[in-house]
Amino acid sequence: SLQFGAFGVRDNAESYLARLQGQLDGLTGMLRIIQSDNVFRVQAGPFASEAAAREAAERAAAVLGGRPVLVR
Repeated sequence: SLQFGAFGVRDNAESYLARLQGQLDGLTGMLRIIQSDNVFRVQAGPFASEAAAREAAERAAAVLGGRPVLVR
């Protein structure tokens, strides 16, 4: 999976997720919020392979100007 951000407030994660959905057409169906304790992580995945995840990260970086983190 790719992680785009982590937030302490769910509303902030939801706002960021909505923004990403408008910018990353190819990942729209894969974007989701994962809650772990009091942290809300905006992630995309799963991907068929690590290579596919890295390719998606490159495409996202070109659009966003920042690179998501590959998480396993």
